[in-house]
Amino acid sequence: MTEIILKLRVVTPLFIAGAEQEQQAELREPSIKGLLRFWYRAIYPDDPEGEAKIFGGQGKGQGQSGVLLRITDRKLSLGHKDDDRWNKTKTAYLGYGVIVRDKKKKEITTRPYIKSGSRFSLIIRFNQFRSDQSHQCVLNAEDKLRFKRALWAWLMFGGLGARSRKGFGSLMLDSVVGLDDDLPCLNANNKEELQASIHTFIKGISAFQQKQISGYPEYTQWSDKTRCVITGQGKNGEDALEKLGCKISSLRSYQSKDKLAWVTDDHDLMDKFVRNVSVPTHPPIRSAFGLPHNYFFSSSQQSGEVNFMDQNGKKGRRASPVFFTVYEFSTHTQACVVMLFLPAILIPENKEVRLSTGEQGKAGYRYKDLALIDDFTAITDILDEFSKADNHGLKVYP
Repeated sequence: MTEIILKLRVVTPLFIAGAEQEQQAELREPSIKGLLRFWYRAIYPDDPEGEAKIFGGQGKGQGQSGVLLRITDRKLSLGHKDDDRWNKTKTAYLGYGVIVRDKKKKEITTRPYIKSGSRFSLIIRFNQFRSDQSHQCVLNAEDKLRFKRALWAWLMFGGLGARSRKGFGSLMLDSVVGLDDDLPCLNANNKEELQASIHTFIKGISAFQQKQISGYPEYTQWSDKTRCVITGQGKNGEDALEKLGCKISSLRSYQSKDKLAWVTDDHDLMDKFVRNVSVPTHPPIRSAFGLPHNYFFSSSQQSGEVNFMDQNGKKGRRASPVFFTVYEFSTHTQACVVMLFLPAILIPENKEVRLSTGEQGKAGYRYKDLALIDDFTAITDILDEFSKADNHGLKVYP
């Protein structure tokens, strides 16, 4: 076997668990392997055979994974459920779901978590030969390189656990053994080095993909619509996450003087719908950030929802196409946020989203099903704002 040894540090709170989600935070190898598989597929969407060869599959001629993962040297500091350390912060705004407001109007965590500063090692081993003793090599040099590219993408753009697309569960590489020297550096000292490293990686993707995707692909993957921005500034990971939440809140909140134009349009559309003043002709623009999302209007004490309806007519989910990852520089004195936009078709062409108000099955419940076009104005407006110099922004790609 050949192996890669990564020493990783948690830089923002990590909400992850096994079967007992409300009892104990737990790092598990299958969670990491699933994320590596996701990033492999984003880079190599047309390679199901190679994917199965590396990560395993149940199809004919497939079998166990050619890659083995093992987590060691766990030095974890654990946080508990009902922790109120993010009360009245914008970190809580980004962590909606794992951080909620209780009956006392206080933001608390809904499950245990792993605290920033925790460390662990990840050992990745490549099986040299098949288990059937045929002495046939499982992974060749190209397979291993493809896997390492997926690993690089996960470490730079991904995270671990719940709300990782919103900056939670971000990891920093303290040291590595066995990763190819021809991959861009993962340990930058400043934004300019980080910008150069990411730009090199993304530009290289078109060179080794079978074909460059034009327009919006069906699933999350690199295309000619991909964008990447480095933004923000903090003294550490949690500080950068809080400042990210403050800025996003100011751009997306109806009461904010800095809100973007579509925020008012969305507010008015849903307000008139829940008050039965008018029937909307299109969903809110912010649907591009993912579904479902909710509204509450203090003036009328009424609420509304926007949901993606799945193939069974039930409420489904659509993940955000924007990845926020907190990056701590190798100096350990400064942090920023990497924003990666990988747009894909928002929902299948034959599906709709449902705007609703009231409680289903009870008097006053109303809904309207509408088509959702692939309009990413809300996201591109956010990216443009974060690219500005006064937000410590740097355009990375294109």
